[in-house]
Amino acid sequence: PTLEEDRHPHLGLGPLAFVRRSRQELIAYHTHLDAVNAASFVSVADIKKTRLTAPTAPDTIEGILIMTTLMRDCISTLFSPDCHLTWALNQVLAQLLGPTSSLPGGFI
Repeated sequence: PTLEEDRHPHLGLGPLAFVRRSRQELIAYHTHLDAVNAASFVSVADIKKTRLTAPTAPDTIEGILIMTTLMRDCISTLFSPDCHLTWALNQVLAQLLGPTSSLPGGFI
């Protein structure tokens, strides 16, 4: 299916796959999943609720940096550190961080 037809295009290896989820969101998800697994009768609606919803896109520069760094590290590991996409993400990170960064190390 195309991205327009697919209800969950973010479940692939796109940028939102690297967004960190909140602890509360994961606890609620696992609590519901445990309840469904323990139930003797499960409806289609219950099964649909066991799917993770789309994560919230980061709205802070630190969240964007973390997402981009995780995506870059994954692509670098899967393909190559010399991959063009890895290089492009390094350029994006360099632009986001600028010459004087006050963020913690490990981003580049």
